[in-house]
Amino acid sequence: MPLNESAGLISSLTEKEQKEAMAAVYGLGDLMSPDTLTYEDRVRMRRLLDQMDQKDTVGSTKEFDLNKPPAPPYVYREFPFLMYDHASRQYKAAKNQQDRERMLDAGWSEEPFPSEPPEIPLTSAEHAEVEDVTKKLEKRRRA
Repeated sequence: MPLNESAGLISSLTEKEQKEAMAAVYGLGDLMSPDTLTYEDRVRMRRLLDQMDQKDTVGSTKEFDLNKPPAPPYVYREFPFLMYDHASRQYKAAKNQQDRERMLDAGWSEEPFPSEPPEIPLTSAEHAEVEDVTKKLEKRRRA
């Protein structure tokens, strides 16, 4: 039964008038009769139907694992940028370029590990021990 008629009433329209009324309700105009359709109209209608079919199939069959939900794609962002202070073993995020430059001027580094290990200061007794061990190694090599 057409949408524009209620269930209990009998229509006084003929079948042709009912088709015209349905075409007017759906905004099709005279497109209901195949004789009045041009080639371009048929192509346009096929494209519309294909688009509607794709929307129905894509939306209804999309599945994903609840244990691993879909993740948004990765987008590179330069900031926040982690800066490192190797002397105090601290790290802090620079929120913008000015903050990053200020931290570099204050002695912070962009590298997570120092490029060279820090020099450990030795006492005079330790220097004497190092020289003694070095002399003993040289004697063994010669022997």
